[in-house]
Amino acid sequence: SKNRFYYGLLYNKFVELGEKHNIAVPITDQLLELDQKLIIKEAFDILLKKGLNRQQAKARLMEKEFTASEIEDAIKTD
Repeated sequence: SKNRFYYGLLYNKFVELGEKHNIAVPITDQLLELDQKLIIKEAFDILLKKGLNRQQAKARLMEKEFTASEIEDAIKTD
């Protein structure tokens, strides 16, 4: 999604600034968290569109090493 691209790109730029100029950007961790949530949400939605039910989609994501709480947090708006 465009949002995910934006969060990830901005996160990368802030990390780069930190490494090159020793600048700490306070929202860097939040951007990474938002990016992760969007990745999980998009993957969950794709699995649902492929015909999996919510429990199956969640189990599939857990196989990819996402935790149950990360998944629940990302999909709680559904």
